[in-house]
Amino acid sequence: MMKELIKPFACTLCSASFSHKFMLEAHIGTHSSVKSHRCDYCSASFVQKVALEKHLLTHLGKYLFGAPTEKVYRSTIDKGPHF
Repeated sequence: MMKELIKPFACTLCSASFSHKFMLEAHIGTHSSVKSHRCDYCSASFVQKVALEKHLLTHLGKYLFGAPTEKVYRSTIDKGPHF
């Protein structure tokens, strides 16, 4: 039986809740229209730094996760059943 995860940090702008305060703080930015993280290579900009970091990989040609096959993926999500 799985232990229920307690999420005491609730967003006041939506129904999301989080187990850690830092996760809530990162989430709050998603409600903002201010995209302060700008790409140095193109005109793209992002609310969250992590989104910019993932975007930068498209310019740098680097991948975070390899695969047992010849194909490489930018994230474990992109791998799907290969992971």
